[in-house]
Amino acid sequence: MTPDKITSNFSTRKVDNTTHSININGTPVEIYFSSGDNAVGHLTELVKNEADINTYFSIFAWSDQALVDELKYKWEGSYNDLEGTLTGFDVKGVFDLSFWNQWWSASIEMRGETTSQTSTNNPNIRWANPAPVYVAQESRKLHSKTMLIDADTSSDPTVIVGSTNWSTNCNDINDENMLFIHDADITNQFVQEFNARYIQAGGTVN
Repeated sequence: MTPDKITSNFSTRKVDNTTHSININGTPVEIYFSSGDNAVGHLTELVKNEADINTYFSIFAWSDQALVDELKYKWEGSYNDLEGTLTGFDVKGVFDLSFWNQWWSASIEMRGETTSQTSTNNPNIRWANPAPVYVAQESRKLHSKTMLIDADTSSDPTVIVGSTNWSTNCNDINDENMLFIHDADITNQFVQEFNARYIQAGGTVN
């Protein structure tokens, strides 16, 4: 309980030295800090290994290629550019206007569009079947970093929320946090909020 200036590090000086799995009144919660804990990597693995039925998200900035590629595979069964057949997995999303058309944004690939440039980390792997993702129609910024996995199902509904944008900077440099909350009722509350933002952006909720 006494602060130690030697071990109280920030940014890239932080190390993975905290407990990640806790239980809060019966609710399993995972917590990751950036940098040091590879939070975005854990999110990517969660999508890859545990998302069975749907994924909904609202995001400020998303440039992480591995995460969008895993969602592409869930959506259309392929990691390859302009290749895939719809699997029946449900994807819906809302992006903030600030980065909606940035060449590195996941929104470009999800819409099946070609970027103005590419990089090693963002090679523009376009979705063959564009996903129903929209630009937010908020009066201010959609400063959200929220992903919902298998919401309103019996397949471990989970909320991912925190301060971490899904990017290399946030994962490897910034001081951020990310929570995985495995709880159906809490996930449903987030679904209600997501649906409001999604409809406002122009999407349709079944």
